[in-house]
Amino acid sequence: MRIGALGLWGLCCLLGLAMVPAAAWAESGPTKSGSLPLASGSALAGLGFGDRPYVLQDDGTFFDTMNRIAAESRRSCGPMESFGWEIDGEVQTHVDKLSGSLLGSLRGAKFLVKDLKSKVLPVSDMILAYTAERTDKRLQVLLALSPPRSRDEKTELVLLICDTSQSK
Repeated sequence: MRIGALGLWGLCCLLGLAMVPAAAWAESGPTKSGSLPLASGSALAGLGFGDRPYVLQDDGTFFDTMNRIAAESRRSCGPMESFGWEIDGEVQTHVDKLSGSLLGSLRGAKFLVKDLKSKVLPVSDMILAYTAERTDKRLQVLLALSPPRSRDEKTELVLLICDTSQSK
């Protein structure tokens, strides 16, 4: 995942992904991310997180987007998880570490990870989608990078995972 000049905020608004703390991390106005619970891992993928993300609230937007992507493969999202990291320091290095760790952990858990092409998602190096399959489970994974909108905010990396094991 490369950080490009394309502003993800405008892109996310077009997708309906509104991935900023005020919209995605809280249901009633802006909340400091430090007040959100931290996740130790993903129950759906059966993975632990070394760098613990925040558990994000979903007003239905994340689920709707993931379900539209799944529908392109005649699938639907079942249970879903949403996580977010605030990125400090060297953003590209931190994003590479987080995304590489996630994909490596999925492969280590015997998932076959493949790029997912979707008409729902625009072509962007700031949004990555994957399927992660093994004999007992099929997951859909989305990673999206959201640069800060102001100097007071940090860059965020959002991770969405849904179980698409049950076909339509």
